[in-house]
Amino acid sequence: MTLAYVDSGFCKCRLAMLRVRCRCRGLPASTWLTVVLILLWLGGSGSIWAEEVEDAQLKVREAFRQERFPWYDKGADDVRVVPFGVSTDVEARSRHSTWVKGTVSAGANSSSSRWSAVSGLFDSEVWSAVASAVGILLLLGVVVLLVWAFVKLLNKENDLEDNIEETHAESVRMQNQIEKLPFDLAEPTKDLLTAARKSYESGDIRQAIIYLFGYQLVHLDSVQAIQLEDGKTNRQCLSELAGSKLHAILERTMLAFEDVFFGKLPLEPAVFDQCWNDLDRFHQYSNLIEAR
Repeated sequence: MTLAYVDSGFCKCRLAMLRVRCRCRGLPASTWLTVVLILLWLGGSGSIWAEEVEDAQLKVREAFRQERFPWYDKGADDVRVVPFGVSTDVEARSRHSTWVKGTVSAGANSSSSRWSAVSGLFDSEVWSAVASAVGILLLLGVVVLLVWAFVKLLNKENDLEDNIEETHAESVRMQNQIEKLPFDLAEPTKDLLTAARKSYESGDIRQAIIYLFGYQLVHLDSVQAIQLEDGKTNRQCLSELAGSKLHAILERTMLAFEDVFFGKLPLEPAVFDQCWNDLDRFHQYSNLIEAR
């Protein structure tokens, strides 16, 4: 490229000299000498300038070859076209990333990922989510506990009300049964068996046998072995137990009761003890009737 430029400059000088000679025929010798010197000076300065240009081009070419420029072709010593690709959506989202392909090793990547995982544990958003979840669970636990306590309290109140109602009903039923006994009690009480034991312990055997016989009649009515009714006599109640093992037990207590209550006779402690000791068999046989 430089040699071609120098040759073209030299040819231009020669052509200019020929043109001057053709146009300036007939001029004095001094004028010709001046023209020739000027042309020689122009041709020399042109050669020097061409050499400087060539040196500059060589330096520029050498500088380009030492560096990597995507738009410079070293082989052709010319500019080449650089293709520009269209970025995708994924590339557009990663445009502000500081990651550079090929600059991080596998170990560094694993270390970075581990550090990212560890640092993620201390992220305020993570702890906020955990705290929210724990708070929700605690709130649900408190609600469930309150509901359970309320239901338990409600059931307890219902059971208490049922027990009160049952106790009241049992008291009313017991009172009705006592009122239907074939005889009257000097001191009516709802717990006839306890009254019989206390009377015996105090030495009042007469009152003890009266309470014991009354207890047996009420208990038999409760298990529906007999049926107490107003105006029914002791013998009529005993006849309802005909053929039952309870017949002999109730008959022994009834005879002791009639001797004391109607005959005003004293009762031997041994007789009362025998009637009292029959209570275990009395409850056993009456429970069998109740289970039917």
